Amino acid sequence: MAMLASLFLSAAIMAGTLGRALLRAIFYCLVATIGACCYGYDTLYYTGIQGMVDFKRDYGHSKGDGTYVLLTTFLAVSASIIYVGEFSGSLLAGPINDLFRRRTVFLSVSLCIIGTKGINGTASYRLPIGLLIALLLAMLLCLPFTPESPVWLVYKGKFKKARKSLEKINRSFAGYNSERDLEIISERVRHEQDIAAESSWSSLLKSPEERRKLLYAYGAMFTQQINSIQFWYTYSVVFAQSIGVGAPFTINIITIGLSVILSNKISRRKNLIICTLGMIISLLAVGGLGTMRRGGDFSRGVGIGIVVFTFCNVVFFNFSIGILLYTIASEMSVGRNRSKITASAIGTFFLTVWLIVFTSLYMYYTADLGPILGFVYAGTSLVTLAYA
Repeated sequence: MAMLASLFLSAAIMAGTLGRALLRAIFYCLVATIGACCYGYDTLYYTGIQGMVDFKRDYGHSKGDGTYVLLTTFLAVSASIIYVGEFSGSLLAGPINDLFRRRTVFLSVSLCIIGTKGINGTASYRLPIGLLIALLLAMLLCLPFTPESPVWLVYKGKFKKARKSLEKINRSFAGYNSERDLEIISERVRHEQDIAAESSWSSLLKSPEERRKLLYAYGAMFTQQINSIQFWYTYSVVFAQSIGVGAPFTINIITIGLSVILSNKISRRKNLIICTLGMIISLLAVGGLGTMRRGGDFSRGVGIGIVVFTFCNVVFFNFSIGILLYTIASEMSVGRNRSKITASAIGTFFLTVWLIVFTSLYMYYTADLGPILGFVYAGTSLVTLAYA
């Protein structure tokens, strides 16, 4: 809800600054950003409900003392399904976008996610799931009033429809003439089509220049996720509760707020190197504190220390790697094979995310590493440091 509130607050500020002429364009952009909200929310809500008592009772295993615990396999598989779905969706979105319309992509996503509303359980975890459904319903209600992308229409040679789309978007402008914008879009499309004519999958391997771009883009997406970040994002609530910290729900909120305000203030390479070193040090601290278990449980002080260093690790990630490596991957993909390199790199991203999400819990619980897992991810973070 905070994310949506910030979006509408930004829209209100922009409308007040730029006048009512852009209200329609801002509204149509907000419809598209609902999809981005859902992309982040589908993981965050599941992170939260893992720690809810009712969810554990309905889907967990009884410990015999009146409490319940979610089994490792259930957590690993259920969380992995989210990322498998995102990977499949990223593969399907491109062909749907090219063959049909961009609104069709949003429509397909909305209908697919709304199909999960049949999950049974108590209100404590049904409401977060219901909010995701509400977001998608909001998108469905707005789509009939949202014009098709004029750029996509020009790509398909539908210039009359592109002109109507531009006029609908800019209807608030008195005396708006779509010809100039249509000319700019057409010139851009022609340029991109000329570049695309020279594009081929084989050149990604045969051309040294294109192969280098591919490896750098792959490297950016792989090294962004090979560290511990997906473990904290996906299992932060379960992790915090497992070490005896009773109020873990504010970890991500505080971290994201700080990162938005303070990140991207120094040069990229220096940022990456400093923050990756910070991640490694914080992970070593988590691993070191993880060796201080007494009689199977951590003292309150040690538990808080582990969470504090985990918090630092997430902050370092958001300050640098979480923001910069997307940009670096995009910049490495410029040229005639941009779309192919980008698609391949995103595939690497989701594959790495799935690998970390699926294996981390087995190391944490089944192998009984607990927070000592920090040592493992400090080692994998060296790959990120080498890339930087």
